[in-house]
Amino acid sequence: MIGTIKRAHTSERAVAEKETTVHPTYLQPEELQAVKAIFDDIVEQDWFDGSENARTSFARYLVETYSISSIKPIRFRKIAEASARMHYSRKS
Repeated sequence: MIGTIKRAHTSERAVAEKETTVHPTYLQPEELQAVKAIFDDIVEQDWFDGSENARTSFARYLVETYSISSIKPIRFRKIAEASARMHYSRKS
């Protein structure tokens, strides 16, 4: 019985640690500034679909993607632009 309780407690702690360290659900102010700078730069490109739906969807994508990984802003910018070109380009 004690072994079962100890394993359950350890398992709950492992889940809690994983949730807080691997997938934070918030951005620090400096992270938000970095994401906003990337957003502003990409949505101003001639090829970006300027519709409100595209801008909102792209903003959500950036925040969700940035918050689940520990990636340097320069590399994140390249990934974000490639994704934006694939999913948010104006239709010719």
